[in-house]
Amino acid sequence: RMNPVAEKLTGWTLAEAKDQPLEAVFKIVNAQTGQPAANPVNRALASGRIVGLANHTQLLARSGQVYQIADSAAPIKDEAGNITGVVLVFRDVTETYRMQEAVKQSEEKYRNLFSSIRDAILVTDTNRKIIHCNPAFSELFGYEAAEIIGRETAYIYQDLAEFQVMGQKIRENMGTPNFVLTISYKKKNGDIFPGETNVFYLRNSR
Repeated sequence: RMNPVAEKLTGWTLAEAKDQPLEAVFKIVNAQTGQPAANPVNRALASGRIVGLANHTQLLARSGQVYQIADSAAPIKDEAGNITGVVLVFRDVTETYRMQEAVKQSEEKYRNLFSSIRDAILVTDTNRKIIHCNPAFSELFGYEAAEIIGRETAYIYQDLAEFQVMGQKIRENMGTPNFVLTISYKKKNGDIFPGETNVFYLRNSR
């Protein structure tokens, strides 16, 4: 049996597919290598349990259309527990997969840019605790990321007064995209230097 969605995705009608080997109708490959993917029906028959497809699986439709899919296969058992068949459920997740890949690529570009910028960059939470720093920050201040992440930014100011000045400016400029302030910082070795700081606010989409 096949429902209309299965007919659409495979490109086969029930009349055409009936009695055909499953591999002829349900052709799946690994999206990254192009190599045939393990058929979940065979795994369900062998294990007697519900199984799902591996990530990055594509369905090659008879029409030539390629779909990114997610699916599961569940064995059908009689009253005695004997396997009499398998139900294969699959859906088109092409658009979702495309969006996920786009996000991954965007994140990779961000990481590369973040790491290559020669200005020192700190990312903090709303409590001014450090979440991330780039290599230029480590070079300038002398701290490795593991030494500084999780600490308050007060750790890198000349003194508490400078930390409080920055906090006041952050509160005063909440309604703006960013502001610039020159303030005194302290390196790991104790050296003090004035630093022109451009503060940007990270906001969610709401």
